[in-house]
This record gives sequence, structure tokens and C-alpha cells, in this order.
Amino acid sequence: MSIDGAHDLIFADEEMRRLVARRINHDPECRKQALWDMQEKGNRSRFIEVEGKIRFRT
Repeated sequence: MSIDGAHDLIFADEEMRRLVARRINHDPECRKQALWDMQEKGNRSRFIEVEGKIRFRT
């Protein structure tokens, strides 16, 4: 299984999405990784920035 496939499985769970979203917005290293993902993948990223917060793309 690919890394992206593993992430798809993890992020399919709403509780995990909530925990990851909180961590991304409170841990500078996690935020940095999410911002990198958004920059590298553009519209294919799982994340989007809304009003200064990083959210999961719906």
C-alpha cells in the first residue's frame, strides 16, 4: 500500500480527521508539513487554508 493509500484509510475516519486537524493547527511542525503538502499538491492536497486555519478539503 502506498503512503497516500494509507492516509486515505486513516482520514476516512471522522475522529482521526478531527484529531489531525487539531494537531495541524496547534503544532508548528505539523502545520509546516500540511503547508508543504498544499504547496506541492495544489488542488490535489487534502488540506485547504481558511481564515488562517488549515482544514481538510471537503
